[in-house]
Amino acid sequence: MTASAQPRRGALVVLAACLGALVVGLGGCAPEEVSDPPPARVLLAHVPDPPGPGDCWQEPDYGEARGWGWWQGEPAVDCAEEHNSITVAVADLDPAFAYPRSETGERRELGDQEFAAVAAICADAIGTDVGMRRGSRVTWFWYVPPPKQWASGERWLRCDVGVMALGPFEPLALEPLPPTAPEVVSRAFEEYRLCLNTPDPAPDHGPLSDPDANVAVPCDAAAQWEFGVSVEFPDGELPAEIDMAEDIIQACDDLLATRPDRTGSTMYAPNAEGWAQGSRSAQCWLY
Repeated sequence: MTASAQPRRGALVVLAACLGALVVGLGGCAPEEVSDPPPARVLLAHVPDPPGPGDCWQEPDYGEARGWGWWQGEPAVDCAEEHNSITVAVADLDPAFAYPRSETGERRELGDQEFAAVAAICADAIGTDVGMRRGSRVTWFWYVPPPKQWASGERWLRCDVGVMALGPFEPLALEPLPPTAPEVVSRAFEEYRLCLNTPDPAPDHGPLSDPDANVAVPCDAAAQWEFGVSVEFPDGELPAEIDMAEDIIQACDDLLATRPDRTGSTMYAPNAEGWAQGSRSAQCWLY
């Protein structure tokens, strides 16, 4: 068995966006005795109601949508229809939360404390550990009100759950989902388990060496990399690298001893930047 411990920031894809406005027509008509055609209808932007838990959505290409300043997609769809994200929670943000959009209209990256506030709401709503850091293609993302609603004082945060589709990570697509979020989460570490192929077949080119070039594949014997196990560390100061390494190496060795179909492993632990953004887990990947 070969094993290596190297700190690297784990990937967590988040997206700031929200609901787009519908355009509806409103207007009057001419009295019956007047033969002239009715006046042209006036188009007004309808402000959508806040979303609610259980709403289903059909996202566009996720790689495109994550660059939006706010949600620019279509309205919610019937959950019996095709959809690839489901709202799991809607909560109020702190009034001091800064709008995640720059003055030029581009998405503004959140600060560590802002991201921690969002993550606390969304991760808690899902009710289990999911995402690439936990070995699942299930992920969560979030949206805030459009600019006009934000300016009027609305401060809701919408948390959605989705599943990264099998295939290339760039551009990132989302997989069609079952009707409810609990069904999605229940499959997180079975049907939606995370396995990857990388551009380089050599074991020293780990699964996180070039994340955008990875391809998500079914978790069978042909998968180059299989997520093995994660080790959680308590909140507080970043532990010493040697302490994190000892814990994840032990967990990885124990797992590998039960997997004769796998020949080795590589490990990752959070660095200072990842720790500041909320990463509290080290990862073991089997090859």
